[in-house]
Amino acid sequence: MKLSCGLKAIPLKGFRFLIAFCMLTGGMAHAETASPYTAADGAEVRVVYQSILNATEAIADMYQMQGRERVIAEARNALASATDEELAPFAAALPKIREWRQATDLWVGSLRVVDVLDTKKHDLPELATSDGFPDADYFHLVRPDELAMIIGLEVMNLAEGAQMIASRICEQTAVILGEGGNTSMACMVTDVIFVAAMFVWNTLDQVDNDFNSEENEASYLRLGHIHTDLEDVHDDLEIVGDSVNVISVRQDLMRIVIDSIQSNLEQHRAEFKEWITLALRTKIEQNLARHGQQVHLLAIFVLPAQFGGHLELAREIVAETITNMMAAGQRVYFAEEQLAKGDEEFAAGNYKKAYDYFGAAYLSATK
Repeated sequence: MKLSCGLKAIPLKGFRFLIAFCMLTGGMAHAETASPYTAADGAEVRVVYQSILNATEAIADMYQMQGRERVIAEARNALASATDEELAPFAAALPKIREWRQATDLWVGSLRVVDVLDTKKHDLPELATSDGFPDADYFHLVRPDELAMIIGLEVMNLAEGAQMIASRICEQTAVILGEGGNTSMACMVTDVIFVAAMFVWNTLDQVDNDFNSEENEASYLRLGHIHTDLEDVHDDLEIVGDSVNVISVRQDLMRIVIDSIQSNLEQHRAEFKEWITLALRTKIEQNLARHGQQVHLLAIFVLPAQFGGHLELAREIVAETITNMMAAGQRVYFAEEQLAKGDEEFAAGNYKKAYDYFGAAYLSATK
């Protein structure tokens, strides 16, 4: 049985190649025909990506995010290193990338300073018996607007969609170019711009979560303060039997409210920590899975924790993958030997080689 794309028939066993080829050429030419996109298309991709970076940098500067210079610089360097010809195939993803850019522009317009908080200011009235009524001890001075957080989440959804499309285009381009082609710089452009957007979103989300946590804790302290006041009032009203019963009921209700606030606060912190861990592990596995594809490695994955990286976590992910595959009765080929070589390079301080072996072990275990 044969399938065809345009004028050329291809055996069924070449179906995967056919799909990649048809997506890139639109099914209008045979396998020897070059990509339908030109350098002008690549230039248009560059302009849209530059617009996204400019908006991302504006948000990072607005909130004075620490580390923004390095993240933005890495993204701009990657974009500058890719030629228009290398970026040309990614014109197929332009509709989704433009949606990403438009949402990012809207995000910038929605961000504004909601409140500049003075940690020493107490606007709430103080009761005569409530000296030292506690206030929220805010760490950040500027809080993102709720609308901006909603738009930011939509931006990240669109960015993730654009990254997935661009990743598929990169893989398909590599298939067509073969061993002689070099798409490494163009292929990393979407990744590093996505990382920059994720950096901004995670920072804003952390700021918003910090505000919520501080306000929840302040509410807890205030209820405790009120509880103490009520105890003092209770002592003064012992002679009034009915009043004592009323105050006791109020104290019980207040204890329930305090316990509920504390439980919710702990749950939110745990959920946020789990989300951050899952996002990081997923990104590391995506990078490990590209071993041998001439993809530029991110320094944050190659370096160990003492230098601000996550090399130990990458090694842990590979080891767990091997163990889980073997437990499921799957072949892991040379994964264990490659993992051991990676450990040797790690111990010798050869972190790039160690990560390379870890990537090879991951592919051996999952192929």
